This record gives sequence, structure tokens and C-alpha cells, in this order.
Amino acid sequence: MPLPTHHQDLHGNKGAAARKMRVAGISAALFYGSMSVASVFLNKAIFQVWRYRYPASLVTGQTVFTVLAIFLLSNLGVIKIAKFNKTHFKRVFLVSAVFQLKLVLDMSALVLVNIPMYGILKSATTPFVMLLDYLLRQRVPSARIQGAVWLTTCGGVVAGDGDLYFDP
Repeated sequence: MPLPTHHQDLHGNKGAAARKMRVAGISAALFYGSMSVASVFLNKAIFQVWRYRYPASLVTGQTVFTVLAIFLLSNLGVIKIAKFNKTHFKRVFLVSAVFQLKLVLDMSALVLVNIPMYGILKSATTPFVMLLDYLLRQRVPSARIQGAVWLTTCGGVVAGDGDLYFDP
């Protein structure tokens, strides 16, 4: 039996399964987007209103909370996670550590600038990453990826237009 296309379920049924997958994907994207925006506003409030000035400890606390939430949800049977694999851990540790550093830098930037400028600066980093990827490894993302990146970057600039100052 050939593999199903993106318009079919595992049994070759079209229509309902494709719609269900599309709704699930759109729902996940909307949830991710709304949580991302909410976390920026929450973190900015922590820094601005409460005058908290320790971005590294905030990132550490949020990471620990996330890990504990994943284990709790797994133990309750809400989600399934694979068992710990030392080999996989070694493979992803460096990337995960660098990502944590990126989160600390993101939080540090959020302390220093207002939310619109933060959005512009954060969305503008991806084109530079693509440029470095091209210069260092001669890799060019697909036209769809490039289009999505530029759409997001331009959207960030449009959203922050008129509020382009660095004052937090």
C-alpha cells in the first residue's frame, strides 16, 4: 500500500481526515502564536512593573517549570513522551544550551527596549541567520521558507511602525 498523501488519512480516506488535520494544525499555530505574544507581555510586565532585573533566573525558572509541567502531564497520561535516551541527550545538549543562551539574550533585550522594538528586532534576526547560513554553508532555504520569513519580518516592522524607539 503506498504512503498516504497529505490529503488522505492512513486508510486512504480523503476529506474528513484532511480537514481534521488542517484544523489541528491551525489550532496549534494559533495557540502557539497567542502564547508567544502573551509571554512577551507577561515577561515585560515582570521587568517593567515589578522592576525584576534578572533575565537569566527568569529563563531558568520558566524552563524548570516547563520541564516539570511536561513530566506531570506525562504522568497524568495527558501527553506521551519517550523515555530518556542518553545518546539523544548528548546529540541535542549543545543546541539546547545555545537555545537557552538565546532565550537569556531575548529576555535581556526585552528589559532594554519597548515591546514593538523588541518584536522588530526579534523578527529581523531570521533573515540574518539565513544570510549567514548561505555564506557559511551555501544553503538557500526554499522559496516558501523565504517568503514566510520575509512576511514575518515585514509584519514585525509594520506592527512596530510609529513606535520605533528604544525606550523601554
